[in-house]
This record gives sequence, C-alpha cells and structure tokens, in this order.
Amino acid sequence: MKHGLIAVAMAGSIASGVALADTVNDQLVRTGGEWAISLDAQGRVERVRQTTTLKPLLAEPIERAIRGWSFEPGRIDGQPRPTETNLGLSIALQPVDAGGYAIRIDDVRVGGRIDKIPEMRVNPRDVREGTFLYVARVAYDEEGKVVSIDPERGTPEVPSGVRRSFERVLKGATFVPERVGGHGIAAEIVIPMCVSTTRGRRTSPSDACDWTPPHRSASIGGGQFVAVDSAAKLRTDVVGRTL
Repeated sequence: MKHGLIAVAMAGSIASGVALADTVNDQLVRTGGEWAISLDAQGRVERVRQTTTLKPLLAEPIERAIRGWSFEPGRIDGQPRPTETNLGLSIALQPVDAGGYAIRIDDVRVGGRIDKIPEMRVNPRDVREGTFLYVARVAYDEEGKVVSIDPERGTPEVPSGVRRSFERVLKGATFVPERVGGHGIAAEIVIPMCVSTTRGRRTSPSDACDWTPPHRSASIGGGQFVAVDSAAKLRTDVVGRTL
C-alpha cells in the first residue's frame, strides 16, 4: 500500500543562496545574511562575498563595515595562515528620524557553512501532526562531506520518525569548510531544524521553531547555524552595535 506525503513547512531556508526571512516585531525589522570572507595571515579582510540574497540597500553598508573588522585567522602548527571562512549576521533595523533605519548587529557566527541540502519530505507513517524542533550536531570532513549526525545535548527530544526524517535530509547535505593555508578544516556545526506538519495543507512554523544556544542572547531560527570551535574568530566587538 502506498502512502502520500504530509505537507511540510520548514522554518526559514537552509538552501544555499537564499536570504533569511524578514520579520517585524515591536517596530524592529529582523533579518540576516551570510558572507564568504577571505583573511590574510594577520586577520585583515581581503575579500567579502555575500552568499545569501540580502538586498544591496542593506548588504552594501554591512560589507563596508566588515572590511574594517579584525579577525583572528586559522593556524597551522601554531602559525597564523591566510584563511577562508564564513560570516553569518543576525541584524535588526531600528527606526530613526526621517523615516530611515539604523542597522544593529544582534548576533555573529563565524565558521564553515552549509552548501547544499536536499528538500525535506516526511512520510505520514513517520510523524504525527504538529510542530517539531530538532537541533542536530553535524560533523563534516575536510571536503565538506557529512561524517556524523547527533542530537545536540540539552535540546528537546522529538519523535523517532521526525528525527529519522531530519537526519535523512542532513545525510544528503554538503558543507563549505573553512580553509586555512589552502587546507580544508574538518569541523562541526549545530543546526536547528523545525517542521510544522498537517495532513492536506501547509502550515506556518511558529516561534517554537526558534532556538537560543547556551551563552548567546539571540535565538537561531531555521536556516541558521552555529559553527563549533571555528578556525577563524572575530576580534572586533560588534554585537549590539549599530552601523
């Protein structure tokens, strides 16, 4: 007997090249973007390239600011080397006089990034209706291929069928690792994945799809992720500041 698929609404977008969705809350417009960053051995920014689709009105002033930030590059045998990394920003647009907005940096993430991830499909035999947040720790090798997938410790449990569905998606994902001195760096990232399901129609993910990592003030939504022990690190203190 064949079974149809449950309609699925994923929180945010995990696919490479897609901008994170804007939301409005208490007159703040919240959004985000990601950039591929090239650093020299002193941690100076040499190149900046957006990997999402944030509009130029926002992207250009952010990129001008990024070029002035200082980073700690990755090291090989204790020596700093030119580094290729990824910079993810969560931002809020604060209303100012004359109808404009100031750009406030709410969160910064540095490390490898997601390259491609398959579209998710859920079999009705595997999951009941509802909203489910699964936070996965994914390890990948020097070429960006998935090595292991485990639930992040201290995060909510989900039904086994939901977990299997998420892990099927993640097993088909590829990543862009950081590169230090021309060498890819095996690493781990933590990814919150959320799905809202109902038979016969799509539903919109709720606030239950947001996850706040330990020791961070900003929540991480679907499509965002946190690198674990990244090779490069941001030296400039920018969180909470406006551009």
